Amino acid sequence: MNQYKGNVLKAMMMLFAMSFALAGTATLSSCSSDDDPFFTVSEDDNPRILNTDLADQKLDRKTKLNLEIKVTPVHYTTVTWLLDGTQIAEGTTIDQTLPIGNHELKIVATTTKGKTTSRTLNVTVTPAADDPALGTNATELWVAPGAETTIHNCKNLGTVAKVMVGGKEVAFEVLEEGTALKLTAPTGLENGDYDITLVDGEGVQFPGGTIKVTTEARPSMENTLWEGEFAVTWGTPFNALKDTFLSKVRLAPSSVSM
Repeated sequence: MNQYKGNVLKAMMMLFAMSFALAGTATLSSCSSDDDPFFTVSEDDNPRILNTDLADQKLDRKTKLNLEIKVTPVHYTTVTWLLDGTQIAEGTTIDQTLPIGNHELKIVATTTKGKTTSRTLNVTVTPAADDPALGTNATELWVAPGAETTIHNCKNLGTVAKVMVGGKEVAFEVLEEGTALKLTAPTGLENGDYDITLVDGEGVQFPGGTIKVTTEARPSMENTLWEGEFAVTWGTPFNALKDTFLSKVRLAPSSVSM
């Protein structure tokens, strides 16, 4: 009887051992299943920018450009941001304001092995509502070297601390409660069109259009009201002459007296 019990016990222990071995095999098999993800990304891979929603941007000067870039292989890739060819940021995110104008923004992903890829966007930055701006009268934007001119219909000149013409700082004066700017053109400039740049006390620059600096005579400020033919004889009544003239030039009644 004891021998029988011993054989039964040995058989049960063998069955238990076999069951444990089978369970372990099944566990290992499940851990190495072909269905499980297996990551093989390395620094030897070509970089990829994964964003599918990158598009041209338009914002005003006070609105930050806020973008996040997703790249692979993420642990071996550096992202740099170039604005018109100049690096302005590094990292997968950017959150900063940009200068006024039309810009090319290039996003470059570079791996530790020197492999690169890039995306390019057009970014348009417009003036903010309270930014300084100059009038656009062409006659006022025509001046001889070293001479003065006054530009009317300006806005928000109260913050202007410096005025540049063609990259040179010029003497200026704000007039008429901030709606007019008198400036002196630089001497020594060749005849041509030059950018006007307004600079506030914090060094922020604002484009002010262009001004023609030239030794040529400034165009007449007279406006042609009417050009054509009208037959007049000694017998033409004065009132008829006046009425015909006014009908052609279409002036406001308060602007003409006869």
